[in-house]
Amino acid sequence: MSLKVQRVCPDCGVVGIRLNRQTGLCPACTERMHLAEEVAFNEILRREAEEKAGDAEVTAIRRERDRMRKRNSRLCRKHGLKTRRERRNK
Repeated sequence: MSLKVQRVCPDCGVVGIRLNRQTGLCPACTERMHLAEEVAFNEILRREAEEKAGDAEVTAIRRERDRMRKRNSRLCRKHGLKTRRERRNK
């Protein structure tokens, strides 16, 4: 019987295999861990992409802004008020 200390992977329990120095896991468990990290990062990226404003939302916001600018312009002309540009250039 050998007195050599056999290393055991703390995750899967395999005995006598080389363990990764950084993770302390066997190669298979290390790769599973990396895969899980990449899947989690992918989910974060997808969530962030969904939170970003889509083209349809940007178009709707732009249309509403244009609508308000036109209303303001009509009110200024109707009542003889200064426009935004005239108020800024005082």
